[in-house]
Amino acid sequence: MPGQIINPKKGRRGMAIVQTILFACVLLGPLHWDFLSGHPQNKLKTIERLRLQVTDFQSDVPIPGAAVSLVYWQKNGTTEDRKEIEGKTDTNGLADFPRIAADKMAVSVTMKGYRSCWRWIHPNESVEATRIRLERWVYQTK
Repeated sequence: MPGQIINPKKGRRGMAIVQTILFACVLLGPLHWDFLSGHPQNKLKTIERLRLQVTDFQSDVPIPGAAVSLVYWQKNGTTEDRKEIEGKTDTNGLADFPRIAADKMAVSVTMKGYRSCWRWIHPNESVEATRIRLERWVYQTK
C-alpha cells in the first residue's frame, strides 16, 4: 500500500531468519535422509581378499600361529548382522580371508606372550598385506 510505513527492525529480523534457513538448507542439502535421522549410511564395501600380516612390534619378525578374527557387519533389512571368520597366521605371519561384502570390518589378533590387538579395518585395493604389529608382554620380577 502506498504511504504505509514499514518497521525496519522487523524487516531485518525477518531477513536474518530467511538467511539462516537458507544457510542451513545449503549445509544439509547434500546429506542423505538416513544420516539426518540418526542412522548413518554405510556404503557396502566388497573386498576380493583381505590379507593381514602379523609381526613383532620391535623386530618386525613375522609371528606364526597367531589367532586372527575378522568381524564384519552386514545390513539385513533394518538391522545389522554381526559375523566372524577365524583363522591363524602361517609361517610368514600371513592370514588370508575370502571375498566379503560388509558395511564395517574389524580385526582382532591374539598370541601368547603378546598384547592382544583390536582395530577397525579399512580395506583398499592394494595387493599389499595390511600389517598388524603386536607388542610383547613385559614381565616384571620382584
